[in-house]
Amino acid sequence: MRSVVRSSLLILFLFSVTAHAEEAVTLRQAIRSALDNNNELNAKGWSLKAVESRKSVARSYLLPSVKIEERFSRTNNPTYIFMSKLNQERFAPTDFAVNSLNNPDPVNNYQTVFSFEQPVFAKKAWVALDMANKSLEAEKLGLERFKEKTVLDVFSAYIGVLTASQYREVSEKGLEDARVHLRIAELRYNSGLGLYSDVLRVRVAVLEAEKTIAGTEKELKLAKRMLGLLMGRGEPVGVTGNDFPRIAVGEIDVYLENSLQRRDLKAMEAMYNNALNSVRLAEADFYPVIGVGGSYELNDHVRPLGSEGDSWQIMAFLRINLFDGLRSRSERARAESQVRAAYEYLDGMERLRRA
Repeated sequence: MRSVVRSSLLILFLFSVTAHAEEAVTLRQAIRSALDNNNELNAKGWSLKAVESRKSVARSYLLPSVKIEERFSRTNNPTYIFMSKLNQERFAPTDFAVNSLNNPDPVNNYQTVFSFEQPVFAKKAWVALDMANKSLEAEKLGLERFKEKTVLDVFSAYIGVLTASQYREVSEKGLEDARVHLRIAELRYNSGLGLYSDVLRVRVAVLEAEKTIAGTEKELKLAKRMLGLLMGRGEPVGVTGNDFPRIAVGEIDVYLENSLQRRDLKAMEAMYNNALNSVRLAEADFYPVIGVGGSYELNDHVRPLGSEGDSWQIMAFLRINLFDGLRSRSERARAESQVRAAYEYLDGMERLRRA
């Protein structure tokens, strides 16, 4: 019976150790997992979707808007009653009586309005759409650049795990050597061939070796934790084997050519162009807005959506911003400052690339 219990406990122990065994991955597996599961990378992917939606919002200002509205009113205002009865198409000769005009009974009116408005010339809407396109381009380039950075971070973390692992192996061998020296020193002292100071000195070396192992173990755990976080895991991740990955090195001209195509630089150029567009957007407030519109109206004094009387109208409009509390001028000044800031960032990145 005892042997059965012991066997069961041993199986459970081995199962628990296996279940909690640390995962070990290759460099390719680590990079693939990071590209699929890295939280910051996924967050930037959702930011890209948000910018895509912003482009759709900007485009919507160039499309017609269609609305339906239901209103109810009850009034004894003579003017509104006169107008309501006309709209309801139930105006009668008796309504011209002076007493009815001056002291009318309250009247209900259910008004249903179908309306549309289509901008024909709206410079601000076109500039906003152009800015949305530029923002989307910059966001895509930024995402691609962040993918490259994530791959580089995973590679560095992977190398960090390998390096820390080899440091630990070297430290363990150093501890073994120190313990061997300690045994030799103790044997020499016990046999009268050595000094006690030699034993003490070697014991200090053993303690230093144990301290070094503790430090390398800590560094290894930290490196594995970093690799796991980059891969989107909540636990440390180890690496397979002890061989450092081989990276082919190309000619210097290849790297110089690729530096001209850096996605972060391209993204910064797109952001700079968008900053110029923000000045155009602020200046667009000074341009008129031209459009057309129309409505179809139903009026009834008994029920909603009733149709005792109906009417329609078509219109064209011109809107000019004469004064808005200096908001447009302030927006333009802010946009010009953003242009200068974007230029400084872009110029700094160009200087670093040429350095």
